[in-house]
Amino acid sequence: MHQIDSGQLETLLETLRSGNQIEAVKLYREWTGSSLAESKQAVEDVQRKFESGMSAEEILQSAEAGSSNSNSEDAQRQAVLEEIRKGRKLQAIKIYRDYSGVGLKEAKEFIEQLTEQLKKEDPTFVPKGNAGCGAAALLLVAGVCGCIWGIILIV
Repeated sequence: MHQIDSGQLETLLETLRSGNQIEAVKLYREWTGSSLAESKQAVEDVQRKFESGMSAEEILQSAEAGSSNSNSEDAQRQAVLEEIRKGRKLQAIKIYRDYSGVGLKEAKEFIEQLTEQLKKEDPTFVPKGNAGCGAAALLLVAGVCGCIWGIILIV
């Protein structure tokens, strides 16, 4: 998590308490210059910590302690991006879950949003694993239909 001060954290928590997570993400992004995905993750982390009973001061302290782990997290983020680029979403979800501690549903949603963001940033982006899936499915359907048609003609 990028550094925010205690006043910004209080504003963020108040925004989250009012149920406006989107506004909280916008504020965090404005304050830190983080990407949308990073901002969303940071706000979710703050919310999860607060809901678990941590005080604002403890959240700030954990963020400061966590900044020393940023090199490791950067490497893990790069590994997630690489898996997405290779079309291996399941592996990306696993890596993301391992380092973020979120549940399967949250990780899946995050990876899907990140994939969509990558597509928006680079319209030519196509995860490698997805190329040709439609053609393979079409060939499979055509083959099955051909077999059924052949059986009908024989009978």
